[in-house]
Amino acid sequence: MNRRMNWLGGVGVAFVVTMALSAPCVFAQSAQEANPESFQRSFPMNSGGTLVVENRKGTIHVTGSDSNEVVVHVRKIFEGGDEKDRKEWMAGTKVSFDNMADHLNVTVEYPDFTCVFCVNITDGVELTIAVPHAINIELNGTRPDMAISSIAGNIRISSNRARIDVRSTEGAIRIDANRGDVRLSDVAIKGRLELTSNRAEAVIEAKSIAGNADLETERGSIALRIPSTVGLDLDYVGGRRAEFHCDFPVTVNTNGTELRNVSGRVGRNGTHITGKLNQGGPEAMLRTTRGTVSIEKGS
Repeated sequence: MNRRMNWLGGVGVAFVVTMALSAPCVFAQSAQEANPESFQRSFPMNSGGTLVVENRKGTIHVTGSDSNEVVVHVRKIFEGGDEKDRKEWMAGTKVSFDNMADHLNVTVEYPDFTCVFCVNITDGVELTIAVPHAINIELNGTRPDMAISSIAGNIRISSNRARIDVRSTEGAIRIDANRGDVRLSDVAIKGRLELTSNRAEAVIEAKSIAGNADLETERGSIALRIPSTVGLDLDYVGGRRAEFHCDFPVTVNTNGTELRNVSGRVGRNGTHITGKLNQGGPEAMLRTTRGTVSIEKGS
């Protein structure tokens, strides 16, 4: 704030700016009080900006649009329990917004709610967000349903027991997933592709890969589906209980020797396979301890 005051050159002007900057937060709170169950907020966003969302349950659905704004639709859901429980939960569940021209944080805070005699309670916040195509996305949650589509920017997701669906994107992708299903379809990788998972089922359908890939699962499965024209430098390491399959021949040395029909548990003490797919390309490091990894021909 001191830098802002010096730049503007006056305490009075700084006070006006401070009030203007604080107004969105006040408006966000009044919007929730006026309509506690559902409301909408809009924020301008520069191209190349970043949206960060934290919501540990419910949904986080982000879709690219031709607008230069981020539009957030909020819907609170509480089903089960009595009316007193519902009102208490609605009043205690807050959605906060922290925004600048190139950055927006959306955070959902849930109350410490305990209902001893409640049965089959369903509660959570549904966030449906429209964003400019060319921005970066970061999602964090425990069990929300996560979906991202039509984004030309970098994506980072951290989840636990969540379903993740990423479609029609261009940029780098990094996902840390514990359990749950991960599905990437029609993605063009520009930058790194990173997936670290445990007991998750992951399918990656990439139409192009223009950066290195680092895919690791402890006990889950990863299927990487690529067109027959995509080349990779393969580096696979699997434990003795792991399984590996590759639809493509793997050139393993400079003499052009190829491994074909590479599949199964290859090696009693584990397996390390290096080689080139389709004359090589970006490095693909695949790691698993007890899981299943496959490289398959996609469309």
